[in-house]
Amino acid sequence: MPESETQAQVAQRRLRLSVPRDDGSLYAVPALENATRLADENHQLLTAATTDIQGRSLSVVRAGARKELCQAARSYTGTWADVPSCSDSTELVYVTGHQPLLFHPGVWVKNFTIGKLAQAPQAIGINLVVDNDTFASAALRIPSGNRDQPSFGSIAFDSGHFARPWEGAEIHDRQLFESFGDRVADNMSSWGIDPLIRELWPLVVERSQDSPQFSDCFTAGRNQLERRWGVNNLELPLSRLCQSESFLWFFSHIVAQLPCFGDVYNTALAEYRTINKVRSQTHPVPELRQQDDWMEAPFWIWRDGSHERRRVYAKQVAAEIHLQDGETVFAKLPLTPEGEACCAVEVLRELPQRGFHLRTRALTTTLFARLCLGDLFLHGIGGAKYDEMTDRIMARFYGIAPPSFMAVSATVLLPLHAHHVQQEDVTRANFMLRDLRHNPEKYLSESQVSEFTPLLEEKHKLLAEANHERDQPLMRKQRRAGRHARIERGRRLREITDTFAAAVAEQTKQIVQERSELEKQLVANQVLSSREFSFSLYSEEKLRPFMEGISV
Repeated sequence: MPESETQAQVAQRRLRLSVPRDDGSLYAVPALENATRLADENHQLLTAATTDIQGRSLSVVRAGARKELCQAARSYTGTWADVPSCSDSTELVYVTGHQPLLFHPGVWVKNFTIGKLAQAPQAIGINLVVDNDTFASAALRIPSGNRDQPSFGSIAFDSGHFARPWEGAEIHDRQLFESFGDRVADNMSSWGIDPLIRELWPLVVERSQDSPQFSDCFTAGRNQLERRWGVNNLELPLSRLCQSESFLWFFSHIVAQLPCFGDVYNTALAEYRTINKVRSQTHPVPELRQQDDWMEAPFWIWRDGSHERRRVYAKQVAAEIHLQDGETVFAKLPLTPEGEACCAVEVLRELPQRGFHLRTRALTTTLFARLCLGDLFLHGIGGAKYDEMTDRIMARFYGIAPPSFMAVSATVLLPLHAHHVQQEDVTRANFMLRDLRHNPEKYLSESQVSEFTPLLEEKHKLLAEANHERDQPLMRKQRRAGRHARIERGRRLREITDTFAAAVAEQTKQIVQERSELEKQLVANQVLSSREFSFSLYSEEKLRPFMEGISV
């Protein structure tokens, strides 16, 4: 593919994305009406891809990956839902993904969007459960306090946790876990809201009887709720996907070509930072580093009994690629840059039995999903932004035009009755206070104007004199001679202005009080107007019509 075509494709990905602000607003770039066409175009592009992936064409790796994906997703989802058997006639696969937490409606909307798209014949929607990300908190953020003095609170669903991958996080305190739904519902009742958690949490608890992992419980509960609302997506944790043959082949190709891949990766990252004026050395991702002869690969490894994900490093040693986590060599792959990956895949298959778990990192998650799994990937706004970098990697490392993706988000606010106030209201109050301080005569009543007519005339005269003097081209000596008169004029102007200010002191006091109230309301609105609250805190009456109203 010519470089000009690649750059044209990449340029199209540089979109200005913004979080929707208005309650009940749906945001999609490109527009949802283009989704099916883009999926068709991506399908044709990738089905014909001939890029060599360690002895197999990309199209062959992709065909195997899609078959494994559908089978694994049906098997996993089938543990709590009735799903049809695998079909060889599936043509379009719509994919999205997120951590298994109880996210806000702006994230949840992606699931409903792919669900609507998958209602077409021979189409399917799959949500990738990103359970290899860090589980950082066993609590849910909730609105606390009252409308005048709200705050962000939290309610715990378990205790005794520390940072670890989601796939390793399990229930410790069952009593606390099972009572979580009622405690959240009681809190939301103080706001006059009957939350979805009442319907969701029994489903979560039911699933916990078979699996103690939060990821499984939250995913099953959410998916069953979606099915009650007419969306029949399949679910698959990344932890399971990363054990598939196709993923291990994908991994083997990257580590076999790591010098080239690392250079492309770091160059694309540097370009992203330059174009987007990013100074941070960790945003959107850190560079791939080199330690002596070891090169970092964009994957995680973690071990049984450890709660820390570690970076993966690779080194070519004769006809083998050695893999280590910064301390221990955990695999020796029979693989060269020119060789097929079949034997390396067999070695990688054995890692889980030895207690090692190979996982994607952010960019390799979407890189694998977009190249090998789906026909259209739906990002949130953040993911869509950093996939500008993924597009460059696809174009330069794999030599193909990057398949299109979509950015989808929404804003649906809890009915917490936010105050009708904007920052502009405080700005206007500040302007009026400055005006009351410097030009208080503008706010005198009619009777006060009559009372202060002589002073008003004097101030007008003094200002006219000052303006006239300022406009005169006087020599320095002349200005020095008039210095005393200017000082006296300024003193008198301040004296008159202070007299007027005292006359309008009550108005000033009132505006100060109004500004204080406006500022308090703005602070309160940070809670009352937050779009980050979990979907489980909303009522069905608020959320369901919005989600069911999505038109594709």
